[in-house]
Amino acid sequence: MIDKSLKIGIDARPFEKKRTGLGRYVFELCKELDKELPNATFYLYSQFPVDLPCHSERWIARIETRTWAKCLKNQVWFKLLCGQFCKRDNLDVFWASATYCPTLNRSVRLVTTSYDLNNIIIPRTMPFFARLSSMIFYKQDVLKADAVISISQGTADRLQCHYKLVCHAIIRPALSGIFKSKTQEEIEHCLESYSIYSPYLLAIAIWEPRKNLEVLVKTFLKMKSDGLLSRYKLVLVGRFDARRQGKFSRLVYSNLQNILPLGYVPDKDLPMLYSGADLFVFPSIYEGFGMPVLEAIACGTKVVVSDIPELHEAGGEDAIYISPNENGIRQGILKALSDKTPQSKSVLSKATTWKEGAEVLARVLSSNIGTCEKVHSS
Repeated sequence: MIDKSLKIGIDARPFEKKRTGLGRYVFELCKELDKELPNATFYLYSQFPVDLPCHSERWIARIETRTWAKCLKNQVWFKLLCGQFCKRDNLDVFWASATYCPTLNRSVRLVTTSYDLNNIIIPRTMPFFARLSSMIFYKQDVLKADAVISISQGTADRLQCHYKLVCHAIIRPALSGIFKSKTQEEIEHCLESYSIYSPYLLAIAIWEPRKNLEVLVKTFLKMKSDGLLSRYKLVLVGRFDARRQGKFSRLVYSNLQNILPLGYVPDKDLPMLYSGADLFVFPSIYEGFGMPVLEAIACGTKVVVSDIPELHEAGGEDAIYISPNENGIRQGILKALSDKTPQSKSVLSKATTWKEGAEVLARVLSSNIGTCEKVHSS
């Protein structure tokens, strides 16, 4: 345990009420970070109210109160106004938990976490404003940081390839305690609340192009028409924006007899949805790690995932890897469903824990680290 009194600022925007994988990653690390730095004070900055990872006087939320400022786009507020709050708190170090950095005093050390390189690998799949922000800020923010953390070896390798940047630490996502195989009674109770009936295939992802859900849905419907998945439904979990995904939304909602879109689902229900599925399919074009893959395996669910390095870090030897196209998805589904052996969980023995990740994060926040320190999960 590092016993150091620090004033640590944190980008708390990932702590939104309906957290995605990035939000869970930051939230879980913060819960353990509280134990690793018992004398530190944490200042959380957000445009809107957030859930606190720890409830104590050492965790202080700085929430925007000006009406006009709340009307700004999230990234605009963060870049233009968050720094005002930081300066008042006289921080020692700032953790840019969502990669981008506010305007800080030169005396404040900056630690940033890089999750992926969407802006380099697949910029065409990004919404316009996110793509514009990444073009303007991503490179300058990671290069000016005193320390850079990545969430996978794959992301670290890409940072070095594209920016000649060596990460100071690799902190992979870990498993939260809720992700484990559930009893049949627990599964049935949860499925009934969502009007889900077995058998079903499961996909969990925000509806955005790089998640490749449209190809998955088209493949699934074609397999149904070919008589290959006559008894199955496809359950989709994840938020969507019908304005940006109009064509895909129409495809899904015109096939509700075969597809069940649930939208956002709270974390507490995910283990039952994983455990009840015959198969979890994750056909992303690109990912920085792939937390749902690790979670599905922990719940005993067979997984079919895209064959990219970062997803190999999440799935290890326990996943079926495919090309993320119609033929690859089709063959992966057929192979997984024909294999009657239980899901192996060998990757879990090599997975890091949130505590181990927080130990490394605490050391990075507490000192100027000049060498790459890695938390291995494979």
